Amino acid sequence: MLKLFLAALFAGWLAATPAHAVDIRFTEGYIQARNGNPEGAIAIWGPLAENGHVRAQYELGRLYAAGEGIDADPELAFKWWLLAAESGHKEAQVHIANMYREGLGTEPDEEKSFAWMSHAANRGILAAEIGLAKYYYDGYGTERDEKESMFWLLVAMMSGGMPDTSIGLTMSKTFDRYEMAEIRARADAWLEGGFLR
Repeated sequence: MLKLFLAALFAGWLAATPAHAVDIRFTEGYIQARNGNPEGAIAIWGPLAENGHVRAQYELGRLYAAGEGIDADPELAFKWWLLAAESGHKEAQVHIANMYREGLGTEPDEEKSFAWMSHAANRGILAAEIGLAKYYYDGYGTERDEKESMFWLLVAMMSGGMPDTSIGLTMSKTFDRYEMAEIRARADAWLEGGFLR
């Protein structure tokens, strides 16, 4: 029985080792970046990102977007952030929405920007909740919808964010107290469990 237990334990350790090695390698890249060696970080993160390591994809996008010790390259930032966003990285989803909005590293695309911002907001990202409130208010990538804008503004405020209150003040005058109560109840319900964090 002991031999069987030890064999299972050893097999589990072997199965966990490659993932652990990848995490160590990722951390080595992070140390390179923090120590002002972006080329070293890129050399480490590049192969990891090519093999689907989502955090490496995100960090490469961040390096190329900011131009931290390297020339900024919006196309490469977009490439890596898009891969991370497609794999579920919430912050990358917000960056991709903004890149589509501004046309950085890609052609501007209102509908794609709206879709990515909506996806991130529905996953509880404060910046996306604020962004989506503005998108609905401006009719950017979707039809203008003041109720939906107020809903996302309330969600952001209730999540602890301090969004641009000029939108909220302008819109609060648009709704009567019953409409505001309905929007508030929807925001309460959403915050109680209608999203994935």
